Amino acid sequence: MMNRPAAVKQRIYASADLACVAAAVAAREAALSAGAKTHGDTLAGAYATRATALADAYTLTGGKSAIRDAVKKAWESFKASMQTTRKNWQTTRDQTWTQFRSGVKNCKASTEVLDTANAASEPKGE
Repeated sequence: MMNRPAAVKQRIYASADLACVAAAVAAREAALSAGAKTHGDTLAGAYATRATALADAYTLTGGKSAIRDAVKKAWESFKASMQTTRKNWQTTRDQTWTQFRSGVKNCKASTEVLDTANAASEPKGE
């Protein structure tokens, strides 16, 4: 008795479907990249602003309380900036994935060729 190889069922995808998915993925990746760049630039700006505020605080001549208040304000402003930046990135990320999921439905491609399961691996913005 001869062993026969198991039949492999292979689906052929329409090139139009794949081109549509590729275009949707390219748009998603461009939006995520732009959002990540904005997030990084904003983070860098928050650190630069904090550095300037702290440097200014330590040049004050109004006594310890003036310095302490200025340092506290610098850190509070930094914390608020970081929270806003994180929320903005999360909004950008979530909206981009939502738009992608909505748009890719029009491609009528099988879920076998989509990468939506990887959405959870996007950075949270910490």
